[in-house]
Amino acid sequence: CGAKLFKKHAIEEVIDKIVYDINNAQQIGKPEAKYASYRHDYLKQRDPSLPPAGIALKAEKKQLPDEHFGAFVTTEHLKTFPQYDALKYDVEKHVIPGYSIEYQTKDYDFTNLDGETYRVLKDIDYGGYGFAHGRLQGNPQAAIVSCGYKELKEKINLNKMDGEIMEQSEEKEKHMMKDEEE
Repeated sequence: CGAKLFKKHAIEEVIDKIVYDINNAQQIGKPEAKYASYRHDYLKQRDPSLPPAGIALKAEKKQLPDEHFGAFVTTEHLKTFPQYDALKYDVEKHVIPGYSIEYQTKDYDFTNLDGETYRVLKDIDYGGYGFAHGRLQGNPQAAIVSCGYKELKEKINLNKMDGEIMEQSEEKEKHMMKDEEE
């Protein structure tokens, strides 16, 4: 998820915390930090036993074109999630265009930007993140920026490998024919 954030230095600390918590979830005793919920379902239903819809494979802080920072998370959509087909459809059709973080606010400020007042998070207790549909996505900049399916990637790799094997076979055949001619 990427985020357009306003107070550069205060926000960088929050982004650093999110990235750290995701990448070190097991070591810091917060395994839930890696899991993506389906529209914050386990929070709304107050049921932490609900299955996650995705899992973070890695997170990194990146600078955005406007010089602010965002947390970019590579997320695997879990096929074991009971509504996997619906989630896949919603992501493909942009019903779920992005993510939303799950947190408790510890400290914040207000800032004015172009005549609009925004709450700027200075410190949070990060709990995880979730797939968010467009109407409830708090930060429209936290968009899913690309999708790939493991099966498609595997097929592309297999086709590439098949092509390389064919090239090697053809090369070997050429050498054999050359040896027979000599």
